[in-house]
Amino acid sequence: LRVYVEAYQATGVDLHVEIAQHTADYLLRDLSTAEGAFSSAEDADSVVSTDDPTHVREGAFYLWDYDEVQAALDTDGSADRFIYVYGLERHGNTLSDPHGDLGSGNVLYRSVERDVKEVARFPGLDNDLARGRRQLLALRARRPRPLRDDKVIAGWNGLAIGALARLSFAIGS
Repeated sequence: LRVYVEAYQATGVDLHVEIAQHTADYLLRDLSTAEGAFSSAEDADSVVSTDDPTHVREGAFYLWDYDEVQAALDTDGSADRFIYVYGLERHGNTLSDPHGDLGSGNVLYRSVERDVKEVARFPGLDNDLARGRRQLLALRARRPRPLRDDKVIAGWNGLAIGALARLSFAIGS
């Protein structure tokens, strides 16, 4: 979070602050404890489907299948733009899968180079991406969540709080 805030402050590249904001959203939404601290981690492994709770796969909660995203977002025609911007591939976009867990899963990511050079050609893109992210977050919320390690580490919490403060200062809120 802090690195992206500082990258934004140094370069003015909007993508950096957008990633920082999404990271802050994740911290506040998924790692906050009832006491107001931040949990230390989420498990990498999660249940693939509620139909078979014994089928566990690394990254299952966060990975996206190309066709799944296409079907979820195709209602308004923004699926192709979202898929392009977030680097989804039909057979998955992970380069290394030593355990064979990732399969055809895609990790959503944005390339600064792609953003700067090509994305501007899509009018209304920011709204399409925001709508797509909301739709996928709602879809993902129905998946079995990975286990959360509720251990609170003071030093890590200090780093998180400091980074959140830097983000707030950087964006003026």
